[in-house]
Amino acid sequence: MGGSGESGRATPLRRDIEQ
Repeated sequence: MGGSGESGRATPLRRDIEQ
């Protein structure tokens, strides 16, 4: 979880982090 490196963010859409 966390493509950009932000694993454990307060966002329900974790795919938004990977993009």
